Amino acid sequence: MMSEIMYFCMENRKLCIHLANGQIIWAYKTLSEFQRRLDDEKFIMIHKSCIVNIEYIKKFDNSSITLSDNERLPVSRLRIKQVKEHITISWSNSI
Repeated sequence: MMSEIMYFCMENRKLCIHLANGQIIWAYKTLSEFQRRLDDEKFIMIHKSCIVNIEYIKKFDNSSITLSDNERLPVSRLRIKQVKEHITISWSNSI
């Protein structure tokens, strides 16, 4: 199931899990509780309340990422360098 997760974020104190099939699952967990169960190489925090599965990122720029379903998510200014490095390494390893 973890490979089906495109991203997850906190909304109104609930964890919102977005799946590749378009389904959204709501959970009463904290972001850090859920993050502990993830593969750090496949998931990256793009801002303090959102973590994305790198496998679904198709494009990134200086302020956002675009997912395979064309949804754009903002990347915080504090994390943009780390996100770019993580994505670049991941993409170069998959070639």
